[in-house]
Amino acid sequence: MDVLDDAGRAVVAVLVAEAAHPVEVAVRAGTPLAGGGLELTSLELMRALFKLEEALDVELDEAISDSELRTVGDVVEAVRRSQGG
Repeated sequence: MDVLDDAGRAVVAVLVAEAAHPVEVAVRAGTPLAGGGLELTSLELMRALFKLEEALDVELDEAISDSELRTVGDVVEAVRRSQGG
């Protein structure tokens, strides 16, 4: 499923806000974080993940160290797992 719920949209808002350029794609769960999608640099992604940790009171260390974050949906799922969901 490629539709984002409210929590997913909140994650997208942080990711898009960290981009140093206009985001010109429709953002869905399957949207890549880097090439062909949000075009986030590794630094932009790390800043966004730190902001998500602070805003949502979660720890994404495992997801970050496993480098499993390739799409918006991956970040949403990492946040959900960190929230115990």
